Amino acid sequence: MIYLFKNSIGQIGLSLFATCILSSQLCLAQTQIHFSSDVKIENLGDQKTSTKASGESHILNKDEVALISSPDKMPILVFPAASTSRIDLQLPELPLYIQKKVEKEADLALAQVFAESMQIQALIQERKLDEAKQRLDSLQGKFPDIKFLEFTRASLLFLMGDSQTALQVAEDALQLFPSYQQGQEFVKSLRGT
Repeated sequence: MIYLFKNSIGQIGLSLFATCILSSQLCLAQTQIHFSSDVKIENLGDQKTSTKASGESHILNKDEVALISSPDKMPILVFPAASTSRIDLQLPELPLYIQKKVEKEADLALAQVFAESMQIQALIQERKLDEAKQRLDSLQGKFPDIKFLEFTRASLLFLMGDSQTALQVAEDALQLFPSYQQGQEFVKSLRGT
């Protein structure tokens, strides 16, 4: 068996932290994996995902490769043995240095998003709407998962005279953040209610 991990920033590396006990050294047709925690299993061949609870097992056929992950644990990429074997798999905690690296990268990204958002707001206040739109497009290109920026996009579209698109964008953003009071008020004003 080969155990690899993929950390949250997409880097692949050899996992030296896995606690695995092979019950067979022989090469057989299937690998039975027994889990000590709740896990998500992604079959990298057909891209199907399943979950298993702590104490459950999963059969990995000889032609399958699986990425096994669990929150706050190090993901492990498992290649099957050429023979039947059993693995008792305990996903290791993320090492502290990885957690600190991810936290540092997240802090830097957050600072970048905040600073860029403030610059976009300043451009909007100065009525430099085209430049603000370009900066917002760039920011959302770098951070596509920060959907809250859609409220800024809706405001910008409204100021640029595109009320219909602004309303649609704001409504979509409000579905993701339904308790955002200013978003609710903005949608109401766009609807004229």
